[in-house]
Amino acid sequence: AMLLRTLEPEDLLPGDKSFGGRIGLTYDSADQSLGGSLAIAGRSGNTSALFQGAYEYGHETDNMGTVGGVGSTRTEPNPKDWDSHNLLFKLRQEVEGGHTFGVTAERYHEDSDTDLLSDIDDTYVDLDGNGLEQRDRISLDYKYEAPDPAGLVDRADLKLYWQDLLTSTG
Repeated sequence: AMLLRTLEPEDLLPGDKSFGGRIGLTYDSADQSLGGSLAIAGRSGNTSALFQGAYEYGHETDNMGTVGGVGSTRTEPNPKDWDSHNLLFKLRQEVEGGHTFGVTAERYHEDSDTDLLSDIDDTYVDLDGNGLEQRDRISLDYKYEAPDPAGLVDRADLKLYWQDLLTSTG
């Protein structure tokens, strides 16, 4: 099994810290993409919150193609520009007895434009493609960790979420 999860406020607030953050920069030579991210978290009493934002932009993924030009014989990648951003907000409330309630809101957006040189022929002299992917999500979370390990239930997690996904290409 593979488990993927997003950052939690506690990840940036170890021990009794009331404020924490993380900043990151990325570069990928395969598509010359450059990006940055920032995450901040705060805690007051039994309430914690996290805000994370990221932005990245890049170009077509490089390949081993050596034939340029236009048409079906082209083996070089089609020129492409893309950018994406992601915003994440989490709010958590711990209550007595090992219970934690939370709400999460997330938005992801990626937009791309491609010059479809490999598809140009006698019919098409200029052909451009575009893509859009957008995801919005809101979830309610409940987590229980037993304060006494001798109890009937050691741990429980429940998530209810709404998600809207839009994918468009043209």
